[in-house]
Amino acid sequence: MDFNTIVDMLGNQGIWCALFLYLFYESRKDGKEREERLMGCLDSQGEQLRSITSTLERINERLVDVECKIKE
Repeated sequence: MDFNTIVDMLGNQGIWCALFLYLFYESRKDGKEREERLMGCLDSQGEQLRSITSTLERINERLVDVECKIKE
């Protein structure tokens, strides 16, 4: 290919290439933002799960104490 052919191809296809690159960049940026929001939600759910687990453990301990007192 000579230089004129390359220039012609860029003139004919350049706008599509630029559009593709722009859309690709935007989709990657949106994906990164979405992933950050998802990680925030997962962190929040993890904290809530730890809180629920702690509460259930305390309830279980109290039930064991009550069962021991009933048996006495």
